[in-house]
Amino acid sequence: MLISCPPPLAVQKYQQAIKIWQKGDKKEAITLLKEAVDHNPNYYEAYQKLIHAFEDADSKVINQVGSLI
Repeated sequence: MLISCPPPLAVQKYQQAIKIWQKGDKKEAITLLKEAVDHNPNYYEAYQKLIHAFEDADSKVINQVGSLI
């Protein structure tokens, strides 16, 4: 069985997003997660983190990144 891996740029965006989220920049992290998903629509982990990021973000952050969706 062939397992496909996300493109390197998608993985890079995902990893950057995780680091930035841990530093507290939720808006930038959500933006990077969205970019990771845009680079690979089948990147399950990025979708999952994006959902959790929106769940954890406050309404101000959500309003700021709302135009990205």
